[in-house]
Amino acid sequence: MTEVLDRNTIIQAGRFITDQSYQFSADIVGVGPHGRGYSRVRFVFDTTQTTPRIVARQDLTGTGWALGTAVRQRLRENFYTSR
Repeated sequence: MTEVLDRNTIIQAGRFITDQSYQFSADIVGVGPHGRGYSRVRFVFDTTQTTPRIVARQDLTGTGWALGTAVRQRLRENFYTSR
């Protein structure tokens, strides 16, 4: 089902809608040799200043592997074939 806002609602919401963003997040994953030593952290960056700054950091390691089993297997294979 598609819902469409009426003209008055759009006009009222207009001042809250933007085509620019000043905050970005990055979900960063690190993996050690043999596919072990896994770590995952999400950062939120604010770019409203001249120099971007980190405004939030969340350790997501406990939520588990984020990249899918195929990627993990490929990492293991690449480690052994590159030696």
